[in-house]
Amino acid sequence: IIKSAGVFIIASLLLNERLHWGSLIAVSLAWGSNFLFRRARERLVPGQRQPGIEGSSRGEWIPQARVPDLLNTGDIVLFTSVPALSMKGIGSAAVRLATFSTYDHVALVIKTQMNETFLIEALAEGVSVNEWHNFQDQDWHEEYCRISLRRLNWNKSGTGVSSRGSIVQRAALEEFADGVRGKKYGLNLCGLLCGCGVGEWNDAKRTYFCSELVGEGFKFIGLLPSKICTAQLVPGDFAEGKHLKLPEGASFGPEMKVHFDGRWEGFETATEFVLRSF
Repeated sequence: IIKSAGVFIIASLLLNERLHWGSLIAVSLAWGSNFLFRRARERLVPGQRQPGIEGSSRGEWIPQARVPDLLNTGDIVLFTSVPALSMKGIGSAAVRLATFSTYDHVALVIKTQMNETFLIEALAEGVSVNEWHNFQDQDWHEEYCRISLRRLNWNKSGTGVSSRGSIVQRAALEEFADGVRGKKYGLNLCGLLCGCGVGEWNDAKRTYFCSELVGEGFKFIGLLPSKICTAQLVPGDFAEGKHLKLPEGASFGPEMKVHFDGRWEGFETATEFVLRSF
């Protein structure tokens, strides 16, 4: 009865030109979006999802407590910032929209000999190396709507022997981290648009954007070609479905989304992503 009354009222307003067609379309889009959101969330009942490990499909969730055990040197972590009316929020939304991606930030993982998990990342404060547990202990995860992991699989020279988290790889990335730590954050427009004017990875005047830093780290360990201009990489290039030029035997696993304290986070529909990007 209520639905019929609503349809009758809307039809009457339209016939009497009290309600414009544009308003009706806007209301319909809002209703449709709300329906999509509810359907998406209904599919995300925690009890119906199993932790994503090897061979997991996109959309799997893993608890934060398991992340240190899953990550290893060379893996990557992708982030989607919480929409906000601030410089960071607007900048993050601009990155997502300009690159047609869900993600606006990416970090590179180092697993130390003491089994500690660190992220090398370029933030507004500059390049830093942060421990993973800070995301939980200092509530850094609340700055992001989605945090996803992708694990590196690398069988060098087709030998079938995985170099994932190898001592050589770890030592190389630790050297790289020491060389870039403290460098300023910046987006090299000349490098992004033309692929030039970037400089050496340890140049004193070198600045880094987050995806540029990850790409440079991969170049340092031989995972990306030395001639590639890392300033042209964006966070979305490391997402599932993108095709980086990796050597034979190297690949990234599917995205595994992280949840904290039982809270299930993330953009589950394209409509929700677009609406929350502004």
